[in-house]
Amino acid sequence: LQFFFNKGENASQAAENVNSVYGPVYTVTVNHAQFWFRRFRSGNFDVKDASHSGRPIVENIDKIIEIVESDRHVSTVSIVQELNIAQKTVWNHLNKARYKKKLDVWVPHKLTQKKPHGPNFHLQIAAESQQNQSISEADGDW
Repeated sequence: LQFFFNKGENASQAAENVNSVYGPVYTVTVNHAQFWFRRFRSGNFDVKDASHSGRPIVENIDKIIEIVESDRHVSTVSIVQELNIAQKTVWNHLNKARYKKKLDVWVPHKLTQKKPHGPNFHLQIAAESQQNQSISEADGDW
């Protein structure tokens, strides 16, 4: 599109030329061509994405986790007030970090060896219990 802009064509002519060369799969709408022509007229020839304002998401996640690890009894409301972010954002980040609120304490949700590891866990428990029973019967001193 910049080539056609430099050539002196308007946006609709540029869109038509691009579509005639690349076909209907790679079409450029007239509105999209007009958007780029406005940028070119303002002197902005940079095709990269502009930087965005606001806090980085990673920084928020790190701060939330740091706060929770320093005080397991902290509430989401106090995190919201400290970081000035939405409460739903705090909940989402804590859930993604696999933290659960249990009895007013934030705990990391991790599987241990005692927890189920698949659909046949009950069969594993039954087999272990049967094995333990046969061992105690074989001993005879019980």
